[in-house]
Amino acid sequence: MTTIPVAYILLEDARLPDEETLIRTLRARHPDLRWSRSTVAPSDGAGGPMFIRAGDHLMTIRMMPAPIPFDQQLWQRASWLWPEALHAAGRHRAHLIVSPMGPAESNAGVKALGFAENARLATAFVGAVVAALPGVVAVVWLGNVGRSPEMWLEQSRSAFAPYPDQPFALWMEIVPYRSGKTIGAYTVGLSAFTGREIEFEVDGLDQHTVTVRVAQLSAYLIGNGPDDGPKSGAVFEADSEIDHRVAVLHRNSRFNIGPVISFSSLDDRSGRIRTYPIIPPPSPGIIRCSSCWARSGFSILQRQRTKSGSGRITTKQRSASRPSIKASHGRCPA
Repeated sequence: MTTIPVAYILLEDARLPDEETLIRTLRARHPDLRWSRSTVAPSDGAGGPMFIRAGDHLMTIRMMPAPIPFDQQLWQRASWLWPEALHAAGRHRAHLIVSPMGPAESNAGVKALGFAENARLATAFVGAVVAALPGVVAVVWLGNVGRSPEMWLEQSRSAFAPYPDQPFALWMEIVPYRSGKTIGAYTVGLSAFTGREIEFEVDGLDQHTVTVRVAQLSAYLIGNGPDDGPKSGAVFEADSEIDHRVAVLHRNSRFNIGPVISFSSLDDRSGRIRTYPIIPPPSPGIIRCSSCWARSGFSILQRQRTKSGSGRITTKQRSASRPSIKASHGRCPA
């Protein structure tokens, strides 16, 4: 898994934010954390790295007077949620590299942050940079998730919010595909938090429902950790929306994205030959707005797996925080 989150802030021209303005912005947006200049690693003020203290930890900004390499797949994925992504990518001429630097001082008493904690800190910091610096055209998270500055301004305010309100839509993509008549989706970016992506391919669901279910599962895994997620070999029984069983497997991806948690129909009712062409973007069926999948519902039912007398795995539903494969209903306002 990735150990240090890195964000790239794409700019119309090469510049660093004003240090005092940035610190004031950080204090206004996230007053519960102590933000100040670093006395251990002061900024040189001449276009070199900028260091800002965030509590007991250090954040850095480096300015690069050149565009990032163009990645067609990155911006194609981003355009499903942000239709202007390709145009924005073409406008940038420079970028900033933002990342945590670890403890601000050589103090054995300061606990090193894990990836999720560093991600929250970096998210809060990047949002403040976007707010304090004119000319931002896009933000790229970990090199594989592109988002608009407007989305970062809004959602990064919730950087330290607990599940289910953490801004996970800034950290990952949900990529739709079609297998025969079945709509599926897989994630890009979730594995940085959990060690695995999600592949979801369950018969009989529409694009909206698939996207919402994957979003809910992803939010839960980021917020609670992979150990509390669905175990490999589990089987979910039919419910009010799915008329067949769904199997969970931990395996390698068919899309060469590494280890995944796979959700698939256990009974291949249609007898189809499985093929996996990706749905070309954009289309009326694609969910673009973050409110449809990043903040959709979260009225999640817990499925408690129990053993029946016959040894078959069954499920019970009760209101709790663990996500089931059942999604909330709703219309996409896009």
